[in-house]
Amino acid sequence: MRLCCYRRSLPLPYLDTIPGGMRQGKNIVVKVTIKPNPTSFQINLQCGMCNNPRSDIAFHFNPRFNEQAISMNTLRDTKWDATDQRHGTNFPFHPNGAYEIMFQCEQHQFKVALNGSHLLDFKHRLPFQNISALAVDGDCVVTEINYQ
Repeated sequence: MRLCCYRRSLPLPYLDTIPGGMRQGKNIVVKVTIKPNPTSFQINLQCGMCNNPRSDIAFHFNPRFNEQAISMNTLRDTKWDATDQRHGTNFPFHPNGAYEIMFQCEQHQFKVALNGSHLLDFKHRLPFQNISALAVDGDCVVTEINYQ
């Protein structure tokens, strides 16, 4: 069941509440097109919408083009945890590419799918029930957001 859908180019940085908050079984689908000369972009599942002091970020998903890596982390009490970085010869993002990134909330982790195929898992470091906002920024254009 689709809870909410936004279909338009959204201005970045994007920050908005997640309708109904986060719960086990919820999917968040973010469709993006990568800009021509990207450095990075990030999608954050946040525990609030504050900038000063910054809200906790339960899941920071950050593809980095110059490193050909996906960096993942958690920000708690304005401090970053240890970074989990996935390198590989098959970095899945490319300039000008269009992608559908799905975050599926499970009991102990997020499953991330890219264009319908499993990409990675990220174990919860903060209670997923505290997640209330979605933020996107960086070298991409957001074309659609779905909450399911």
